[in-house]
Amino acid sequence: MPHQPPAGLPTPRLISSDCRILLDAAPDAMLVVNREGEVVVANPAAERLFGFFGDEFTGRIVESLLPERFRKQHKLDRAIFVSDPRARPMGAGLELFALRSDGCEVPVDIGLSPLTVDGETYTLVAIRDVTEGRRAQEALRKSEREYRTLFENANDCIMIFELENETILDVNPKACETYGFSRDELIGMSLKKLTRNVARGEEGLQRLLQTGSCRDYETVHIRKDGTEMNILANSAIIERDGRKVVLSIDRDDTGRIRAQAEREHLIAELTDALAKIKTLTGILPICASCKKIRDEGGEWIAIESYVRDRSQADFSHGICPECARRLYPKYYKETP
Repeated sequence: MPHQPPAGLPTPRLISSDCRILLDAAPDAMLVVNREGEVVVANPAAERLFGFFGDEFTGRIVESLLPERFRKQHKLDRAIFVSDPRARPMGAGLELFALRSDGCEVPVDIGLSPLTVDGETYTLVAIRDVTEGRRAQEALRKSEREYRTLFENANDCIMIFELENETILDVNPKACETYGFSRDELIGMSLKKLTRNVARGEEGLQRLLQTGSCRDYETVHIRKDGTEMNILANSAIIERDGRKVVLSIDRDDTGRIRAQAEREHLIAELTDALAKIKTLTGILPICASCKKIRDEGGEWIAIESYVRDRSQADFSHGICPECARRLYPKYYKETP
């Protein structure tokens, strides 16, 4: 059954036709409420927001449009407003909710303004559905929480610094651990103080300015104790608090580079050693008479050729004393 206004309630005609046109065209819900807290006028946007239409709205107590938990306090706040009517937001700093006819709660922002008609004071209530705004704010807060969790717990150093002068604005715990400085010491410090080759660092910054990001950039930084470390940096220009800054994710690559150099040195040594070594192994089929050796293809070749082709050895030919006496007895004289 439609809600009937109580006897003696001022009619909606207290709003001029021009004002009514404005109210009806307003995108936000608009209510006119009397001193007793009764709704006198509701525009179409209010009807759509709350789900009450026509006479269902007229005469309705404004507290009925709020969730139960807010009604007692709102009645007190309304009395305060009536005693000192002035334009202001309602519940500044608080999250407010309206109650629809189907029992659903809607997050809203509410503005209050006094309205005087024929010596009577009313309250003009502007109500905006901020569901999407609240949802976006919550998504932003969630994103910020997730970012901060990643920032604080990352296994790589993360630094945020000024684009122009490289002043450090923020660092994560891993950066403090790696560089040996406290967070307070690093914030406000120029990144140049941590760079061994400042000129090379400037080159990296120019690459960053040209492309907006810089991947796998190798440089050398200095710890607080003066020791050097090889840094592999990945940087990008981001927006923070309305201005462009650099987010740099840096990894101490010293161990990997040292291990790689040692590995390359070891490989070079082994390659050099292998180049100097050829070893004959296994059983060699050799002729008992001519001493030729049968190779892998079944061909019999001189022992000198076989050994020379399969090792680093070579031969110089001479004759032993025994063979000399046997082969050249006329020319060979035994030593007395």
